Amino acid sequence: MDYLDGKGYYLSVHTTHDDPAKEREYLIQLPLNGIKGIILYPSMRANFDVLSTLCIKQYPIVLIDQRFQSLPLSSVVSDNCDGAYQAVSHLIELGHRRIAYIALVQLEDVSSVRERFLGYCKALKDHGIPIDHDIIRVPLSKYTQGETKNRLKNVLYDLLKKGITAIFAEHDYLAILIAKELSNMGVRIPEDVSLVGFDNIEMLEHLEFQLTTIDQDFYQIGKIAAQIVLEAIENGAYKPKEVVVPVKLIKRDTTAPRKEISEIVANYNKK
Repeated sequence: MDYLDGKGYYLSVHTTHDDPAKEREYLIQLPLNGIKGIILYPSMRANFDVLSTLCIKQYPIVLIDQRFQSLPLSSVVSDNCDGAYQAVSHLIELGHRRIAYIALVQLEDVSSVRERFLGYCKALKDHGIPIDHDIIRVPLSKYTQGETKNRLKNVLYDLLKKGITAIFAEHDYLAILIAKELSNMGVRIPEDVSLVGFDNIEMLEHLEFQLTTIDQDFYQIGKIAAQIVLEAIENGAYKPKEVVVPVKLIKRDTTAPRKEISEIVANYNKK
């Protein structure tokens, strides 16, 4: 917004709430209403037909957070693979070998989540740790909110029985849900289980615990996306670009050296 304001352009924000139908409506109507360019945070792999049409028309559009390899669209994304690699390597350096991966969405639906999973796998492989699909849990979002909570509780209990000592969550919101559920189960973080999220959202400043996470430079992502859109508008030519923005590990209080949790599992009575 700062960048566009400085260039004399007006930015309007339209929220889809992850609704592909609402996203489709905006993608069709905004260009018809005279909007010169779009920065899109895609809901999932949806509306390919509309996006393809915009591509053919060379309409200035930039994706953030995700990239669609089958469409020649500009994208600005975080280095999700490296972020996950940093997170899991940090856990491994603390002595953890049974590190679970939990995500809310299908890997094939969201490129950023898929890249984080690849980074998780690469870190394990590079450190000589076998990839165990029994402690990889995706997706959880196909359930309702209440069902997701119960499902998460069952997933965490099962993972504890399988001997995990650390969890890498797809994003911070999921990590917060995991932390609350583990607390309800009597499992302490990080004394019993270490936990790492991804995003470094502002909400973390207001929690009772300090989450270890991967920091995304959201400001830089937005600025670069605005530069690409503006360049396409002013030059009258759309040349797709792909920009990857570096991320960094933020070490806080939810990770600690590995501890055996067999006693915790033995003493925990599933409700």
